[in-house]
Amino acid sequence: SCRRAPRTCRGAGRPRGPLICVSGGARTARVVAEALGEPFASIKAWVGPCAGLMTETVEVEGSAAMCGVVWGKTAPEFFVSDSSAGLREKLARRRGTVLGFWPAVHLEGEPEHAAHAPGEVGAGYAENQLHALGLGAQLVETAPYAALSFTSEAPLIHTASACRHVAGPFEITAADGRVVLALDGKPALPVFSQYAGGGRHAGLMLVGLHSQHDPARVLVRPLRGIDPTRKALVLPGPPLVRQKLSFLVRDAQVARAGVEQAAEHAKSEIRGSKPRFGIYLSGAGRGRGLYGELGSEPRALRKSFLRTPIIGLHTSYEVMSEGEVAEITTGSGVLLMFRALS
Repeated sequence: SCRRAPRTCRGAGRPRGPLICVSGGARTARVVAEALGEPFASIKAWVGPCAGLMTETVEVEGSAAMCGVVWGKTAPEFFVSDSSAGLREKLARRRGTVLGFWPAVHLEGEPEHAAHAPGEVGAGYAENQLHALGLGAQLVETAPYAALSFTSEAPLIHTASACRHVAGPFEITAADGRVVLALDGKPALPVFSQYAGGGRHAGLMLVGLHSQHDPARVLVRPLRGIDPTRKALVLPGPPLVRQKLSFLVRDAQVARAGVEQAAEHAKSEIRGSKPRFGIYLSGAGRGRGLYGELGSEPRALRKSFLRTPIIGLHTSYEVMSEGEVAEITTGSGVLLMFRALS
């Protein structure tokens, strides 16, 4: 596959920006990057690891595979950095849509990283190594943070949740770091047990933090654990006192319908022009773990985009942009559709 990739790119005309996703772990991604380093030395390219990947026809988890998209004249600008702050500085004067990639530990750093720039979408990934080709003197440059900036070809962006509401919202009335101590003035753990405990809801229980910028927007978080001594709940990052919190559960039917709806909305917006290709970010646990099989989301996307190439990667979390801010959520689907304007 690595040997065929340069020939495939050359077949696309004058390639200026391949984006290649590799499943199978960090070592596999490194091998692919090194194999492509010399053939792609004259053009900027990005190779990144993911837990799983998909196209419009197939989905892969737990084994090595690769897929990608190649830009020509309208290639995005590629940036890499050793830190989130460094990447933010490089992107400070960029306008348009930014597709960013951050290591999974980025989620634990809230609220420092909770608000991203307007127009920014992206994903967290499990491995701490992204590979950029053709950006410097080295054939392969490795860094934990990367971004693609689309200035001349902004994609349409639609999102899909995988969660069903169970209870709430409740107001966080006491917190200590990442620990939620009280909801509506009551110890948090008994409130959780009353509405969501005891196995009464099938599926993985999650927490929904209501955005401070738009309370109707729910940012999904995994529940890291409980603190029986303090009758408290532990979250990935520190919540805010007075912030609203709801309890959610993953639901395959809701998730599948959400993907279909996101694709249908994108298709409706595209009318009058031609869809070229799509990039789909599939939040952690949306594959076999949620649907009981692979290929469910590619099928959902094909209902609206039967003959449109789509590449996708499984992500640790997602960054979604709406209005003036972009915020972190988990378990969501984010669809970016690119079109040829007529």
